[in-house]
Amino acid sequence: DVRVLAFCSDELVAPVLAAGADFAGLANLIEKIRKGWTDFDRALATPELMPEITRTCARVLGPRKLMPNLKSGTVVTNVVEAVAEAKSGAQLEYRAVGDGDLIAVVGHTEMANSQVLENMKFLVNTLIRNKPKGAPPAPDAQGARPGKLIKNREVAPDEYVMAGVLHVGHGPGVALEPKAMLPSSSGYFR
Repeated sequence: DVRVLAFCSDELVAPVLAAGADFAGLANLIEKIRKGWTDFDRALATPELMPEITRTCARVLGPRKLMPNLKSGTVVTNVVEAVAEAKSGAQLEYRAVGDGDLIAVVGHTEMANSQVLENMKFLVNTLIRNKPKGAPPAPDAQGARPGKLIKNREVAPDEYVMAGVLHVGHGPGVALEPKAMLPSSSGYFR
């Protein structure tokens, strides 16, 4: 179960807690976090509160990757809705590293294979849905990467997904066929 903390104004505390947040507020949470408390899995915040949260909590939350930020989708305008999504498991958190690489947790060792498969399908569909319009296509057969964004052309999903690797912990990875990860594929994660 995901423990959600929501930084919000005092008038939003009751609706946010009713939506399922485990912790909500501002001043009391900032004080606890400044003392080192991090007993939650995801922190959400509104844009207008971010300057204060950054100034007071970044040193504690940043190294633990709990700091709300726009890239991970944890800085939101509607905190009540975001809390409901986070608690339902419909909010996917992933981060880009390097040149086009992506890291996301799709399961844990105690999960059934079917649950991990559903999470992988959800990840691929989310990535395709959120793909930037000008994203370059995948490298050609020789592995050369196109160097510039494509203007006025929608890149097809099979040009966007280059490779997939599934890692269990720090062990070796299992390569996934990129075309089989696409919903239009006949071997879609079978």
